[in-house]
Amino acid sequence: MNTPITIIGAGPAGLLLTHYLLRRGYTNIEIYESRQDPRLSSPDTQRTFPLALQARGRQALSKIENLEEKIAQKGTFCQGTLLHSQKGKTRSIPRKKPLLTIDRSVLSYILLEELFQGNNQSKLKIHFNHKCININSQEKSISFEIENQQITNKKYNILIGADGSNSQVRHYLESLSSFKCTKKCATRCL
Repeated sequence: MNTPITIIGAGPAGLLLTHYLLRRGYTNIEIYESRQDPRLSSPDTQRTFPLALQARGRQALSKIENLEEKIAQKGTFCQGTLLHSQKGKTRSIPRKKPLLTIDRSVLSYILLEELFQGNNQSKLKIHFNHKCININSQEKSISFEIENQQITNKKYNILIGADGSNSQVRHYLESLSSFKCTKKCATRCL
């Protein structure tokens, strides 16, 4: 399928979605990411945090050939979770199936590297250092701030927002009167 698809966000969600789109036969995918290419800098210098992949996350990875195995090689399996409350109490949550914990940067790096295996290079373009600053659905265009605070515009056909918790795509959708969105801050997870 040659329908052009534009994805905002090259984190784990955007990259895994791209794997699935390629598997389904899409051949014209462009990803825009505000950060620099993680392959160009040491993981030590990147802002990152550990992720715990439960059964559903691992199942999503397992649908792409060899992906779960490659990620498992860089992660750690955990048989349970230990929660610490603000009062110093701990609570253990045993797991029937082990969690796979992995650093977010390492996960993104592997997902990105695996995208360019085989003949995917002609089907996929990734633009780093492109911060989405505006979406115009009337003109089907997106504005990006790139290096040196220059602004560039891109037309889109299908737009997918995978740009995280402070999503510019979601902010735009929230501004539409025809779109209802509710978000809640999870302040008490324990």
